[in-house]
Amino acid sequence: MKIADALAADNLAAARAAATALTDYAGVAGQKQIAEQALDISKAADIAAARGRFKSLTLAIEPLAAGVDGYTVMTCAMAKADWVQASGDVKNPYFGKSMLSCGEPKKIDSASGHNHGDGSGHGCGDATSDQGHAGHGQHGCG
Repeated sequence: MKIADALAADNLAAARAAATALTDYAGVAGQKQIAEQALDISKAADIAAARGRFKSLTLAIEPLAAGVDGYTVMTCAMAKADWVQASGDVKNPYFGKSMLSCGEPKKIDSASGHNHGDGSGHGCGDATSDQGHAGHGQHGCG
């Protein structure tokens, strides 16, 4: 979550530091895949690279956080990616301050156990590509 918060704040140095800490913690905890993904973020040359690598980390973290009180798995159709954050206001790590509130809670299909965004809340699913991104003036949303 510290990595997501740093990326949402457009702070590469903080994202790298949080990724380094997660690398160490995940390694000790035996979470090799998470440790490797976090290490990749800690070595990112720029914020765009860190955000791209964050997608892979989220894939490894999401199953651990889904359904845990206090955490929400979020999705952004525009970024074509998910992230985990503390419950509360949307803080999109893929677009940072430029579109901080872009996203919505990811829904869990109780029949299959799969997550999916259903476009029911505020987020990238609110607009068609012709409308632009609702509230953000962006084109090509979703």
